[in-house]
Amino acid sequence: MKFNILIVLLSFIFFNVKKINAQSSKKEISRIFNEAYLNAEAKNFQIAIEIYSRYIDFSSNNDSIAIAYFNRGHCYYAISEFQNSYNDFDSTLVIIANDSTIKNSRLVALGLNYRGLCYEKLGLMTEASIDFFLSQLRDSTLFQPVFNGAMNCEAREIYDTAIKEYYRAISLNLEYSNDQDALLHILYRTAMLNRKLENYYDAIDIFEFYLSIDSTNIDVINKLGNTYSSIENEQKALSYYLKANSIDPNFKDAVFNIGLAYLKLNRTLESIKFLNRAILLDAKNSEYYKTIGVAMLIYNKKKNRDEYDFCTQFDKACDYGDCEYLNQFCL
Repeated sequence: MKFNILIVLLSFIFFNVKKINAQSSKKEISRIFNEAYLNAEAKNFQIAIEIYSRYIDFSSNNDSIAIAYFNRGHCYYAISEFQNSYNDFDSTLVIIANDSTIKNSRLVALGLNYRGLCYEKLGLMTEASIDFFLSQLRDSTLFQPVFNGAMNCEAREIYDTAIKEYYRAISLNLEYSNDQDALLHILYRTAMLNRKLENYYDAIDIFEFYLSIDSTNIDVINKLGNTYSSIENEQKALSYYLKANSIDPNFKDAVFNIGLAYLKLNRTLESIKFLNRAILLDAKNSEYYKTIGVAMLIYNKKKNRDEYDFCTQFDKACDYGDCEYLNQFCL
């Protein structure tokens, strides 16, 4: 009887020791994963990669191993090790495909999306396009693969498809994600492609939508001015250039564009003033010297006197590679 009790007691102790060890091991593995995650968040990517590698070696849970590969893939991508990044995203997809107990369509969709980005970095544009498409099939609420697919189409000069996909990415972001930083990036790319395709009114709408979210982006304000200039609305263009200049007086593109807009509006003295300011900001820009030379030439002709030495400006433009007007007006 005592012997039987002893056996039961030993079994009980053995079971509990085993249980404690298992729990301890589980806690340690969880700690390793968290440590890797925190290092990745702190942008200590190389350290995070090493710790995720330890986690992959220690863990026996396929679901969490797939996530660890996915996270390590991001770390490799961040330090431009694109082949290693591709291998990890591919490993994520292989593990999920081979384990029927893992039901994680979102992870598959994201894995395909990021593997597609790696394909692009490795110069495999068609393969990337296929992964972006497959990602959309897996999760139709994600804007990322739609946006990446649009950029892929743009890079391959399939512009009609690209512009449609940009608009679809905007819609998906607004409906399912509302990721503001990503939305601004999508809006910028959409507006710029519309400009490239000379869809100027569409570009204006998108730039204005952008500015309704971030009203202080001087590059977008300046490009909106450029777009109004493209439809020959110089007064409206000037208003946006002046707005950009009020936010940052040293933003040389806006300063030059103010001078150019004043020139197109036949306000040559104001044009010369701002073009001189542009030259102070960039003294080696041939376009600036060429344009101020034109403004001076027009002013002299209008006043019928030689008040400005435009040839000196054309000569400076020639020093920096553009001799067209020097040869035409001064030699």
